[in-house]
Amino acid sequence: MNSIDIFSLQIDAVCLLVDLIIIVYLVKCKEQNLALYVTVLVMAMLVVVFDIGARFSVDNRCSSFYSNNMLCDKINTFFIVFAFGKYIFYFALVYSAAMLAFFKGSSSIAKRYLLVLGSIPFLLTVYLVISSVFDGRVLILTYNGVLIKGPYFFVVVSIIGLYSIIGVFYSLSILDSQKEKLAEITYYRWEYVIFYVAIALPFLMATVGCLFDYPIVSPVFVITFTYLMTIHQHLRLSLDELTSINNLNELRRYLDNLMQGPEKARRQTFMIFIDINRFKEINDSYGHNSGDVVLIQFSRLLKNIALSFNCFVCRYAGDEFIMIKKVANEEKASSICRYIEYSLSQLKELSLAPYDLSVSTGFTRFDRRFKSTQEFIDAADKLMYETKRYAHKDYTSIFPEHRTSEIGKRIFKYGEKKKN
Repeated sequence: MNSIDIFSLQIDAVCLLVDLIIIVYLVKCKEQNLALYVTVLVMAMLVVVFDIGARFSVDNRCSSFYSNNMLCDKINTFFIVFAFGKYIFYFALVYSAAMLAFFKGSSSIAKRYLLVLGSIPFLLTVYLVISSVFDGRVLILTYNGVLIKGPYFFVVVSIIGLYSIIGVFYSLSILDSQKEKLAEITYYRWEYVIFYVAIALPFLMATVGCLFDYPIVSPVFVITFTYLMTIHQHLRLSLDELTSINNLNELRRYLDNLMQGPEKARRQTFMIFIDINRFKEINDSYGHNSGDVVLIQFSRLLKNIALSFNCFVCRYAGDEFIMIKKVANEEKASSICRYIEYSLSQLKELSLAPYDLSVSTGFTRFDRRFKSTQEFIDAADKLMYETKRYAHKDYTSIFPEHRTSEIGKRIFKYGEKKKN
């Protein structure tokens, strides 16, 4: 066994281990479409197993492939099984990955009929590969036990290319429909590029790997699934499950990074604490489902305002939210509070909800008084409750009413556009 084969076996072993770890992770998370995900990963593992078997058997087979020695016959039979099985599971991997992307959005009856039609090329490929053991249509087994390409080999490559195109198309369609969630984990344009490349790369490499007889698709699938698993774990740890905005964990991480920055930057940072008024009455009178709708809609509104003002926003607890604005002053923080109140009143008029929606807000500057992130949060929280107790603060002396309304309308329209 040469150094290239040894290196390939090491890669195969790593792929097997990572695939197994990802399967355990998906089972523990009770991920949707779990069966499809596991099917793809199992196919990837079988490709690796049969590739390992083929490499070991090809080194131990007899010099003359057709031999009367019983031991030679068994070893050579193992080589045939592993070599042809590797191709079959390679095709099955690409097919199952394409079907995963195809069914990820929905599994309607029409899609089930399309699945039947889409399975015909796959079944044809499996038949051609298996029959090649006897007639050499796809792979020809020479006298010395070497596999070479048969006359139908490029037909099989074309079918792999077809499933790769289907997989790329539906994967990118899913990403396009999830732009809002992508915005939570991508801050720069190059991150979008990496995300799209990571999704499309396994399908693009599938045809290349088949054409040059190298199972590169297995390592690429491992890289892609590891990347997606990392992002999934990040979303579970940093995003609020109901509202899909940042949660308390992400707030603490953000503030810890802020405390490590220079004093000047901290003194120009303001925290705005936001609380929905009489939210318990909405839950008690109209049910918790209505309360959840209020939280989701209000979170979308805050997310759009935060995007317009380049702020960090998170759900602190229950009906309490926090927004952080860097490089600001009291006038800027006051104006953001006014925007939130005005935009919520506009949302109330358009939603035709049977209950009143209003908020209490308070803000404070991050300065030397605060020795920890929790002290900073507690100060903003206290100011917000003072605002709630003594009625709304009047910000019109700081920021003219007509200007507040004008910008508030613009922000609200922007939020509607984003939502649509």
